Amino acid sequence: LVSSMMRRWRLAVLTMIVLAPSCAHGPGARPTSQQPASPVQVTFTAQSDSFASATSEYVALWKREGARIIAAMEQATGIRFDEPPYADTAIRAVVFEGVSNSGYRDKPMMLRASYPEATKRATLVHELGHRLQVGVAGDVDEHEVLFYWLYDVWVQLWGKQFADEQV
Repeated sequence: LVSSMMRRWRLAVLTMIVLAPSCAHGPGARPTSQQPASPVQVTFTAQSDSFASATSEYVALWKREGARIIAAMEQATGIRFDEPPYADTAIRAVVFEGVSNSGYRDKPMMLRASYPEATKRATLVHELGHRLQVGVAGDVDEHEVLFYWLYDVWVQLWGKQFADEQV
């Protein structure tokens, strides 16, 4: 219990230091109901024909829920995908068999083909999260900042049971 409380306190302080400036106003301002989510386009391609089916799953997921995903992420963080200096709204994603990673700018996101559908959803949000918060963590492990808000986004999008299973 104490360990959990200390971790939450540490992450809350870290978030106030790292994310708070972007939550106030101006670039990175928290989206409101009057401010639509950033127009992010993710283009999925299969590394080889053997990943065509998995690629179709990612494409269907994005078509069905992409706008909701972006809105939830921007609302949770107060950071926008379309704000300088790190604007990132045209993302290429390659579906392959290996360790997923976010890529950056000209380097495509890499997404594991063999994940079950729920893990594909969780992983897509996780990797987009790295791209959204680029430059925010500074000297801190970027996963510490990502993990501060990622669970809440999963809960908002697909419920607590989903989030608990993906942790």
